[in-house]
Amino acid sequence: MLPPAKRLLSLLEILDQQVGELDAAVAKAAEENPQSRLLMTQPGVRPNTALAFVLTIGDVSRFRRGKQVANFSGSTKQAVLAHRPG
Repeated sequence: MLPPAKRLLSLLEILDQQVGELDAAVAKAAEENPQSRLLMTQPGVRPNTALAFVLTIGDVSRFRRGKQVANFSGSTKQAVLAHRPG
């Protein structure tokens, strides 16, 4: 049996590989999605953020203004304060 530290290092290597595979899958999915690709043209928007936005918001054409998107996503000051605990 391996010492605990070596077992943990082996587990870490396996997890690192799995995370890498998942990151690659997200990057591929983001590149294949036209809305995600457009979002990634903005500085600081990487595949995880772009794909999460697209999958959460859906078709942005249903919103007339950007403020409506912000309200829907809960990223306005009012939305943050409304959901703050006690």
